[in-house]
Amino acid sequence: MKGIVDDATFLTLLHNDPSHLLSLLSSQEDPRTIDDTFSHQIPRLIETDAQVGLMLWDLASSKHDKSPRLRTAILSGWAHQKQSPDDLLSIVTRLNQLPQESSTSFSNTIIRLMHTQMEKSDGEIPKDAREWMDSFAATQWAERHASFTVHDRDSWEHDPVTLSLNCWPGELAWYWVQRIQYRKAYDSSDWSGFSEAESTALSQFAQAKGDLAFVTHPPLLFNVNLLHALDSSFIEKIIPQMLQTDDTVTVWKIITQYHIQPNLRLMRLFLFDSLYSVLKKRLDTDSTFVRGLVHITLQALNASDLTKAEKQALLRAVVNEPSHTAKITLIDCMITQFADCDQITRDLAWEIWLRDYIDSRSRNIGTQWNNEERIQFSRLIPMMGNHIDEATQVLANRLPDYSDTEPYLIHQMFDVDVHISAMDEDNIKALLSFYSQLIRIPSIRNEISPEKSANYSHI
Repeated sequence: MKGIVDDATFLTLLHNDPSHLLSLLSSQEDPRTIDDTFSHQIPRLIETDAQVGLMLWDLASSKHDKSPRLRTAILSGWAHQKQSPDDLLSIVTRLNQLPQESSTSFSNTIIRLMHTQMEKSDGEIPKDAREWMDSFAATQWAERHASFTVHDRDSWEHDPVTLSLNCWPGELAWYWVQRIQYRKAYDSSDWSGFSEAESTALSQFAQAKGDLAFVTHPPLLFNVNLLHALDSSFIEKIIPQMLQTDDTVTVWKIITQYHIQPNLRLMRLFLFDSLYSVLKKRLDTDSTFVRGLVHITLQALNASDLTKAEKQALLRAVVNEPSHTAKITLIDCMITQFADCDQITRDLAWEIWLRDYIDSRSRNIGTQWNNEERIQFSRLIPMMGNHIDEATQVLANRLPDYSDTEPYLIHQMFDVDVHISAMDEDNIKALLSFYSQLIRIPSIRNEISPEKSANYSHI
C-alpha cells in the first residue's frame, strides 16, 4: 500500500517539518492515497515505534480537520502491539485527557489496546495504567452493554470464540480473564481469590443474556479450568447462571471446538447433566461437533477417578442418542485411540466400560444396532487381544454387510497392530477365524485381492 509519501519521508517530515505533514494529511487531491495512509501506513509505522504515535497524537490538535481519523489510525497502531511500561503510561495519559465524546468514538479500539496489553504481557504493567484500564473497562460495560447486538449471528454459531475476540464486549471479557492471570502471575503474594472488581466483571458477563451472552460467555467457558483453579467457590456460583442462559449446544460447541476438558469437579457439579441434555438431541448435522463431544465422553469413560455409576450414566446417554452419529463416532474414536495404545490399555477399556456398552448395543438398547455400528465394532475386534473370542461372539458369528464400506476402512482391518505375543491360544484361534470369515466375504476378498492392491500401489 502506498501512502502520501514513502515511510522514510513520512518520518523525516514528522521530525523536521510536522506542519507540512499535517498539510499533506489534509489534502483532498488523491483520496485513495490518503485512505491508504490512514488505514495502513500510519498504523504500520506506529506498530514498529510507539513514539511515532505519541508525536502524531500531539500534532492532532482539535483544530485539525483530520484529527479524529488520525487518532483512530494512531490507536490502531498502538492496539496491536505490547507497549513498554513508559510508552503505555504516556498513551494512557493522553487517553485520559480526551473529552468524553472523543473517548466514546475511539472506545472499541481502546478496548483492543487494553486487551492486547494483558494478552501479551510478559512483565510489568504500571499500576496507574492498570487502574485506568480497569476503570475504562467498567465504564464501557455500564454505558454500552444494554444496546449491544450481534450482526449476522447465524454465521458465528459454530465459532462463538472467534466472534468474542472481534467485538467489544467479548474483548472486555477476555481483558478481565487475562487481567486476573496477570495479577496472579505478578502480584499474587497475598492471593485470596478474585478482587471485587474482577468478581463484579465476571458476574456481569455470566449474567448476560441474548447476544451479549453469546460473546461474553465463550471467554469464561474457554478458561473455565484456569478460573476455577484461581477461585473455585466463585466460579461454581456463576457457572449455573451461564448454563441457565445459554443453549446447551452452544455451551458444548465452545468446549468441544477447542478440546477443553473441564475438570472432574465441574463435570460432576454441572456439566454431566448438561452433556446428557445435549446427547438427547439429534446429532447428525455437525460431525465436527459430535466428534468433540465423543472425545470428551471418552476422556471421562477412560478416567480412573470416574465412578462406575457415572460411567454407566454417560453410556446410557450415548446409547439413547436419537441418531446413530454419536455411537458410530464413539467406536471410530476408540479405534484411533487403540491404534496408539498398548494391550494393557486396550484391555482396561474393554473391562471398565466397552464390554458393557457393546453388550447394550448388541441387545438394541436405545436405538437399533445398525449395520454401520457393527462395521465399526468389527474394525475394533483385531485389537482386543485376549478378549477377541468374547468380542466376536457379540456379533453371533454374523459379520455385517461391508458392500458399501469405504475401501480404506477395509484395508485398515488388515493393517492392525495386533499384540499376538501376549494372546492365549483360544483368542489366537478366534482372531484367525475372524479373518477367515472376512476373507470369505466377496466385497472384502475383491478389495484385498493382489490385483486390486497392485492397482492401489500405482496411484
